[in-house]
Amino acid sequence: MSNTASAVFIGTEASVFVTRTRDTLIERGIRISVIDPHRVNNQIRGNSIIHKLWRMFERYRNVRKLIRASPKDQTAVIHYLSLDTFWLIPMLSRHFYRVVGLAYGSDVLRRKKSFDFLLRVGFRRIDVIAATNDNVLNALLSDFPFLTKCSPKIIRFGLSVFDEILKIDEITPSKAKSMLGFDREKDLVCLGYSASPGQRQMDLLEFFETHLDQFENLTFVVPIQYGSNSISSAIKKKCELINLKTGRAQFFALEEFHGPEKSALMRRATDVLINHSVSDAFSGTVQEVVYAGNLVLSGDHLPYNKMPGFGSAIRPFRSLADMASNLRSDALMVWRIKAAGSSIETREHLHAISSWDAVFPDWQRLVEIKQS
Repeated sequence: MSNTASAVFIGTEASVFVTRTRDTLIERGIRISVIDPHRVNNQIRGNSIIHKLWRMFERYRNVRKLIRASPKDQTAVIHYLSLDTFWLIPMLSRHFYRVVGLAYGSDVLRRKKSFDFLLRVGFRRIDVIAATNDNVLNALLSDFPFLTKCSPKIIRFGLSVFDEILKIDEITPSKAKSMLGFDREKDLVCLGYSASPGQRQMDLLEFFETHLDQFENLTFVVPIQYGSNSISSAIKKKCELINLKTGRAQFFALEEFHGPEKSALMRRATDVLINHSVSDAFSGTVQEVVYAGNLVLSGDHLPYNKMPGFGSAIRPFRSLADMASNLRSDALMVWRIKAAGSSIETREHLHAISSWDAVFPDWQRLVEIKQS
């Protein structure tokens, strides 16, 4: 018996989860290739029904061509469970040895259930269903009970930023800010972590815009490297308008994609991350900020109460006014002291659930194919 660890990831190459997972698994000896179903022919312009159908057909034809050119004795891991699954999973199932559907939180928790009948078409051809946490997996199994026969399991992404954070432990948050071009004397607050509607970053910007006199000691960074182009554009414009109103550079829209090294520096520089997301399954960004020794304000509707750092580094808020009260200089000082008291234990817990050392064996078992 010999074990073959080889897989094809189906997902956008712009996704940090796809690319970083691919790169790390390759470093650890697993062969990984990527098929991006979202590549479209840029020559096809227009928004008419004919243009949309044409682009859809081109996507279908391109994916079919790439699948047929791939070795069959592999595991296909589809990194998104959108409406594409009704045609994509059957196509994968006909070619590859095994098909794994990997559900992210947003795939399940924010989907339009009126289209579930299309998802069922694809799900019935899946071999293994996996999710990033129990909340997502339980929601899937509740809505699609037949998936209980598909070896349901939890598969977590390893956070390569953890390793980079350990390398810069001697760098203070103030120095990290200076290295990134921010004012080292001001606390740095990140508003969300991607330009998606569910992040509600614009709500946060509008709140702080109406309370500017209370937060002159803060620098605000709004990460928009991923997500909607329209939301990114609106956030950039909003930051510019607020800065123009105040006459100072206080709000920054972060557009640059950061690799693990620079991401680690950003996590070290971030005094507080505010997560006002509609839903969230303990995102990697939240974990990285806490791992770097910093703080997170999260909406009290988010399922964080059993996560490492909750009640110390992670503090829930009920309203935006409640959130803002935690950002006063005196409140931040008290909070930092409390979080520091359990920082070593919190980091150990995070390492045990989200480091690549911890999750790699699960990925290896997920993709390996035993051959006699």
